[in-house]
Parts: sequence; C-alpha cells; structure tokens
Amino acid sequence: MAPRGSQSATLLLALLAGTLACACAARTKAEVQPCSWRISSSRPASPNDTAFVDRSRLLAEPASTHDAPGPGSLRLLNVRTAPRTYGIYLYDTLSGDSTLLAKRGSLPRFSPDGRYVSYSLWKSIDEPWNLVIYDRTTGRTIEPALGGCVTSYRRWSPDSRWLAVQASICKTPRTRLVLVSLPSGSIHVIDSLGVFGVYECSWSPTSRTLAVIRPEAVDRVTESTTAADVWMLSVPDGKRCLLAATPDVVEGEPQWVTERSLLVTRSPNGTQSSHRFLIQVSGGWP
Repeated sequence: MAPRGSQSATLLLALLAGTLACACAARTKAEVQPCSWRISSSRPASPNDTAFVDRSRLLAEPASTHDAPGPGSLRLLNVRTAPRTYGIYLYDTLSGDSTLLAKRGSLPRFSPDGRYVSYSLWKSIDEPWNLVIYDRTTGRTIEPALGGCVTSYRRWSPDSRWLAVQASICKTPRTRLVLVSLPSGSIHVIDSLGVFGVYECSWSPTSRTLAVIRPEAVDRVTESTTAADVWMLSVPDGKRCLLAATPDVVEGEPQWVTERSLLVTRSPNGTQSSHRFLIQVSGGWP
C-alpha cells in the first residue's frame, strides 16, 4: 500500500489535471439544422486554383493597410496627420487631387461597387474600436451599433449590400459574427461564441452564401483555436448548415473559387503543418 502522503499527492495531481483540461478546452455550441449542403470531392489545391476575391481589385486584401485600391484611378490613403492620429484621404492617381474623408480612422476599405468606405475608429478605452461606414453617394456616416469592440476582420459581400464583421462584447469573452446591412446600417447577429474565438468567412460570388470557419474548441489560456469546422450560412435569412465536422483538424482561410468550389486550409490539431485543399460542394438552400 502506498504511503498516505503519496496517495494525497496523486489525488492532487489528478484534480489539477482535470482542472487544466477544463480551463484549456472550451467547447462551443451551435445548432445543427437539416440541410442539403455536402462535400462531393476534395483534393490538394494547385497554383491554378484562384480564389474569387483575388480576381477582384476591391475584394482582395490590399498589399498595404495604408493604401487601398478604389474604383478606376481612386485610392484610399491612411496618412499620419498628428502624433498617434491618422486621417483617411481619397486620392486620384490621375489628377493628383485628394479629399479628406475622415480626420481620424484606420484600415479604410472600399466596397466592391465603390459606393462605401469602411474604416475603424478609436473612441475611448471603453469603446476602443468602432466600425464606421461612409456613404459616398449621400455623404452620410453610418456607425452600426456594434458596441465598440470590433476587430479589423471584415468582409464585403460582392454585391456591396452586406459587411461581415467580428464584434466582441466589450469586457466579456463573448464573440459574435455580425452582418451589417447597407445602406441602413442595421445589424444581424448570425453566430456567437461563449469564449473569445476568431471567425473566418468568405462570400460566395452571388453573395447568397457565407462560408464560415467556426471555432469549436478554444484554448482559454492562449485563446488559440484547437478545433474549427466549416459552416454554410444563408443570407439574409440566417439558415445555418454544418458542411464539415473535423474534431481533429483546424479548418481555416475559406475562399470561394466558384459557386460550387471552395479553398480551405487544414491543419491537424497539435501540429504546425497545414495544407491547402479545394473542395467541391453540392446541394444548397431549399
């Protein structure tokens, strides 16, 4: 029989291990709804598999956060105007004319149709990052009621009617994936997490379907995603469909190629390796 002190130490270690396991893995929940979306085939991606957004100047990520392309010869420049302050200018590369759009702001991006300019605005410690959308047609500034904790991650729909953003609830670990409707600026919460996680999403070419990488398990200490699945969300009615459940793989970086094919990155959990795949999808929304 082991000494009483040894038994106590063993019990303590077991309790600590259980506590750490609970602290490091927070399983999120999402309602699984019947749907007809399916993966019909999957293969390693090739250099010829070009994402839909990479074929559009205004949908692709700009090479610089301080210089974003616009329609025609227009560009958005993020220029330092004072210590710790950056202004946003609309610059015409042909005429050399520039117009100040915002005295303060960062990460400006055009909508695909060139009508809107979205950017981030710091207001205060309590509202550190706010989403602002400038309507070039009306001159109106739209500030969706997102609570002031909006990450820089945002994706315009190809038809410029929606902006998908990740908005946390300030001073809480809760994270939401939100659609902002234009031109009204109204918001639609389409998913939420009980922990802080990182969403990734991509619009289909028709703007009807949003492919979402949803964190399913998050390390509470490092806030890194340890499991993530691929979901399809219907816009604007918000129907959700689990496309692929991969508990041992972290899915990431979704990008539509066509309305029936999608690029994703797959990383086996606990490894540093990742591989890009092209998946063909079938089915759809009723």
